[in-house]
Parts: sequence; C-alpha cells; structure tokens
Amino acid sequence: MQNLLFLLLGWLLGLFAPIIVDGIRRRRRMAQARSTISTELAEVRLKIAFTAFIIAKRFGTLDRPLLQWIKSIVDVYSGPHADQDKTNAIKRLLELSDEELAEIAEHSIAGPLGAIALKKFPTPFLDSHIGILLSLDGELQTLIIEIKAQIGLLNEHVEFSQFYFQKTFDSNLSHDNYKIIQQNLNDTYMQIYERARGNADLITRFLKESKK
Repeated sequence: MQNLLFLLLGWLLGLFAPIIVDGIRRRRRMAQARSTISTELAEVRLKIAFTAFIIAKRFGTLDRPLLQWIKSIVDVYSGPHADQDKTNAIKRLLELSDEELAEIAEHSIAGPLGAIALKKFPTPFLDSHIGILLSLDGELQTLIIEIKAQIGLLNEHVEFSQFYFQKTFDSNLSHDNYKIIQQNLNDTYMQIYERARGNADLITRFLKESKK
C-alpha cells in the first residue's frame, strides 16, 4: 500500500511539476517585465516633462503650477539622466514671486524663428513586450494599453512638428506659405504640450499602481 502511495505521489509530481515550474517562471518574467517597463516609463515621463517645459517657455506660458508639476516628476526620478542643473533651475524659478515668474515667462517668448527641434519618445521595451504586459492585472493592463496608445499619438504629433520644422528652412516657400507652415508648427507644439501632460500623468498612475 505504501509503495502504491509513493508511486501515486511520484506520478502526480511528474504530472504537475512542469505546470508549477512554468507558473514560477511566468511570475518571474512578469515581475521582471513590470520592473523594466517601470524604468522605461520613468525615463519617458522625465523627457515628456522637460518637453512641456521647453514648449511652455517658448510660448510664454511658464507658470507656478507647471513648474510644481515638473518638480514632482524630477524629485522622484533616480535614473541615469538625472540633471542637477535642470533640477536647481526649476527650484530657483519656484522661489520667485508670481510677478517675477510672469515677467520671465514674457521675456522667454520665442520669435517667429524660434522653432524647436523635438524628438520622439521611444518605448522599445513596451513595444517588444506588449504580449507579456497585457497579462498584467486589471488596472495596470488598462493603463499600459492607454499609455501605449497615447504615446503613439504623441509621437505622431512630434513627427508633424519635425516635418513643419524642416519646412521652415525651405527657401522656395512664398511668404504666405511660410506663415501657414509657421502657424501649423505652433499649433502642433501646443497639441504636443497638451498631450504631454496627459501622458506623463498616465505614466505616474501606472508607476503608483505597479508598486502596490
């Protein structure tokens, strides 16, 4: 009877061991994926925040709420692209009065030739591991799908800005067409600014949820 029980136990172990091992490996891969995507998105969020800063500076819309929002992102960032000079600059601006900030914002408005060469926000890990990430639980899965979609739209607008930016150097453009290109470029910058803040806030929600 005892031998029979050992045989049965051995059979059950042989039957379920691969399932157990596979489950352990899957959980390990998921934990690694969550850690890596969190690191990648933290990098993207920082770049997005400073892009919003550059655009706001160009249009003279730099204000205290925006600076506080950027500071909240910079303060929790601990990656390889931490820039103490930029961090200190944000802090110094926040030490100014609202009147002083408004004056700086007004003086920082760029002229017609003050175009910005923006870069896209790559997410190679997110793009190549979306299958694994779609196995995330509930809210995290919803957030990662929304983040991927919104970053895609943001990058499309960056591409538009790059196209219009290059067009501003076209010497064959008539004066009227140049004005149209410049207006399109300015409109695209503002669309990027609006999307940038929403994207960064989505990433913040994901990073908070992933720690639970």
